Amino acid sequence: MDKYNLQPDESVIMKCERILYGGIMSGYNDELLLTNLNLILVKKGMFGKTKNVQHFPVNQIKKFNEKAQVMISKQQNGLPKLEVYFQNGQESFGFENKREAEKFANNIVRLLAGENDFDTDITMKGAITETLKDTFDTFKGVFGKAQEKVTKDCVSCGAAITGLKSQTIRCRYCGREQQL
Repeated sequence: MDKYNLQPDESVIMKCERILYGGIMSGYNDELLLTNLNLILVKKGMFGKTKNVQHFPVNQIKKFNEKAQVMISKQQNGLPKLEVYFQNGQESFGFENKREAEKFANNIVRLLAGENDFDTDITMKGAITETLKDTFDTFKGVFGKAQEKVTKDCVSCGAAITGLKSQTIRCRYCGREQQL
């Protein structure tokens, strides 16, 4: 963690890799850390080497009615972005996962409210599930209504068979093919 140059009284609350920061030519190469003192952006090159480290002090984030001014919106590609409003400007960080962006925003709000209960449980299963759901919803919107999933009993042996409506399925127990 020495590349982040943390202060002696600074602790990491959460970290996210594959952040988009910068212009059109940027990719999801960067890292974003939330500490008790800073938002830290680690800019990385094409091959993962650290190019630059930027510190954004969290005590410079604007508040309205004692709530930190952070919000989740969408990038042009439809993926989520975290917008943070500082006293001297605004910064945007692109995420690939809405759930992770929301957790980042919520933890910033909690930090600036003086809370110590942070949501850092981003499981791989949860991230994958959310990404797959978003991908499915995108395809569903592009290609029309998704097919209905059906579960029936095999007409030969009575075992449960599952598939898409009108699909021909082979029972894994008796081998009989049938249409759902």
